[in-house]
Amino acid sequence: MTEDKNTENETRLLALIWTLAAELHVGRSLPSPSLKCSLERELGFDSLTRAELLSRVEQAFSVRLPGKAFVQIDTPAELLQLIDTSVHPGKASTQPFETGESVLSETATASLPTGAQTLPEVLAWHVAQHGERIHVHLYEEEDQPVPVSYQALFDGAAAIASGLRARRVSPGQSIAIMLPTSRDYLFSFFGILLAGAIPVPIYPPLRPAQLEDHLRRHADILENAAAVMLITVPEARAVAHLLRAQISSLEDVSIPEELAASTMGEPLTAHGHTDDIALLQQYRHPQGRDVEPQQPVSEYPCDGRGRGSKTGRLFRQLATALS
Repeated sequence: MTEDKNTENETRLLALIWTLAAELHVGRSLPSPSLKCSLERELGFDSLTRAELLSRVEQAFSVRLPGKAFVQIDTPAELLQLIDTSVHPGKASTQPFETGESVLSETATASLPTGAQTLPEVLAWHVAQHGERIHVHLYEEEDQPVPVSYQALFDGAAAIASGLRARRVSPGQSIAIMLPTSRDYLFSFFGILLAGAIPVPIYPPLRPAQLEDHLRRHADILENAAAVMLITVPEARAVAHLLRAQISSLEDVSIPEELAASTMGEPLTAHGHTDDIALLQQYRHPQGRDVEPQQPVSEYPCDGRGRGSKTGRLFRQLATALS
């Protein structure tokens, strides 16, 4: 890459990142644009903001970035390097992956869950209509897509929900999720909804060595959300005692495999109500000094296209992804 082109990409990337930061923290002072600035620590980019950043970067630079590598970057300099390797032939591919699935016909997509009132009901509709249809392709350990069908999503979520009930989790209680983007994350998120509880997602640290500090800095978020359980990676067990000492509501720290194994064998029939809180998303000041008020998002009447009266952009995206 030429020096002029590199400078142009640097300028474009910094402008893109700081525009997103300004949208996220309206009225807040931000650090000066720098390639060395930490996206998490200094700009307060959480998992949702990172997802939006990924979308904007791929669109602005006409590239497809490898998901696992993107999750691990923490500075604009690292992101710029990732973009650089992605635009060169023979390196990171910018071509769509081959799924082995034919594109859905117009007829196949004509029917929508117009009567569904909540996200679990939308999922149940898809399971009943075409459970084996692929809902999402996930990039996990390798940069190869792992298909997840609607039926697999429901089965995994139902196992988590049954495990939560076995742990005596009550409807309306908050359950924190600290997992990377994966099948376990999707199963846990929808499992919490199926159990009638409230998901509180927090992004895992970029590197395992940051785990203890990461949990310490998020303890106030979990305390504010009154989380009774944290579903996380096995490595977090070693420092779980830190959370119990700081979070008065926390009763359990578990991993998805354990929850799925400790089921009660009860059928799941409840799909919640439109006025149930479906998600608590909290935001941290860019400098990490305080926690901004939690943002509850309610379940809402959904016509399958992601439209609803009580939604923000996030929940419209979730419903659209299920349609």
